[in-house]
Amino acid sequence: MTKQKSFKDRVRSRMEKTGESYTAARRQLVEKAEAEARKRRTPKTVSGIRTRARDVRGNTGRTYEEWFKALDKWGAKEKKHGEIARWLMEGHQVDGWWAQSITGAYEQDRGIRAPGQMADGTYTANASKTVNVSVEKLFEAFQKERIRERWLGDVDLTIRTTRPGKSLTAVWADG
Repeated sequence: MTKQKSFKDRVRSRMEKTGESYTAARRQLVEKAEAEARKRRTPKTVSGIRTRARDVRGNTGRTYEEWFKALDKWGAKEKKHGEIARWLMEGHQVDGWWAQSITGAYEQDRGIRAPGQMADGTYTANASKTVNVSVEKLFEAFQKERIRERWLGDVDLTIRTTRPGKSLTAVWADG
């Protein structure tokens, strides 16, 4: 209860200073707190998935913060994404996936790139769907055009990679 009262006091204080309504002042304080919380979290991938620091340390030997300090010292702010990832992989024997993760997190943390933003400045979006069929039937549905049309209609789909029974990556041209 005390926490709520102090928050209400801060909202009212902001209202007095800014002339905002209670709702507007509250929203500003909540958004500020959420932004600060996001800064404290450590991104796992460029797409914004989060992970615990111990996972990073366990897989790379350092936390994100430790990597960020090393990258700053090396001058990574002036480097391209690929150069940073290579430096991590070749110079520090970091696995490729983790090198990409650290690089993306570093770029986001330092304001070089926004979540979801690609190296060329464009943005990507991904979607997934769980369906209640066997993996074999699902792969057949995407690999065989006749079956795919029954499931998805007439779509322009280009299959990029497949790992039967594991994953399938495709580009769905939607204009």
